[in-house]
Formats: sequence, structure tokens, C-alpha cells
Amino acid sequence: MKQELLYIWQLPQNFIGFIKSRFWRCKKKAHLTNEQLMYIKRIEKNQDVKIYVICDDCSHTTISGSSMGKYICVRLRDITFTHDIPHEYGHCIQSMWLGWFYLIVIGLPSVAGNIYCRIINDWSNYFKLPWEKQADRLGGVVRE
Repeated sequence: MKQELLYIWQLPQNFIGFIKSRFWRCKKKAHLTNEQLMYIKRIEKNQDVKIYVICDDCSHTTISGSSMGKYICVRLRDITFTHDIPHEYGHCIQSMWLGWFYLIVIGLPSVAGNIYCRIINDWSNYFKLPWEKQADRLGGVVRE
């Protein structure tokens, strides 16, 4: 019952995450080494999230990583298992805390910051933004 209520609490993000994982034709655990597969399976089991890997041939998206509710999508060629997946899991925790407010409080500022950094071609301060810094902390990411 608790998981069902949590799913409803995060329903907008879960719906978007589900659609996004289908639209981008994310291949769950595609083209990974055994070590990477074990890492993903452990995270999925312990944290109750679904991790999808966007294949390199999915050229219609420029995304490197995103999370919506309990759905995490990461691009295979950009993946760093010590940063990307834990950071996106940090966003999953923010989603659990904020529920329906997540898209306004975290989602929009994160997308706006991402677009801004792409326009000016400078990513040096992106992970210093408060919502990104918190996602790192919640996911256990340590950046130098």
C-alpha cells in the first residue's frame, strides 16, 4: 500500500518518466558490462527505481541523464556510474519528498539551468545550482 501511495504522490513525474522511457526507446540495461549490470540491478532493487540506458544509436535525444519519479534514463556513452546514476537517484529522492510540486520546484529550474548551460556552452557552475547540489548530496556524489 505504501508503494502505491508513493506512486500516486509522484504521479505526474512517474507518468512523464514512463512515457519518456517508451518514447526514447530506452533499452533497459542495453550494451552494459556485467559489472555495470550488477551495479544497476543493485540500485534498482535497493532503491525501488527503474534505470534505463539510452543506446548510442538513439541520436534523436541530446540528453545525458534525467529522472522523473522512479524512472532514470542515462545515455550509454555519457554514463559515469559514480556520478550520473547516483545524481539522478538524488532527484528521485527530491521527487519523493516534493510529490506533485517536484516539477515546479526542481524540474523547471533544472531544465532551465541545463538549457542555459548549453546555450553559453559552460557547464562549470551547473552542479553548483542548489537543486543540483542537493541531488548530488542525496545520491552520495562527491564532485571535485
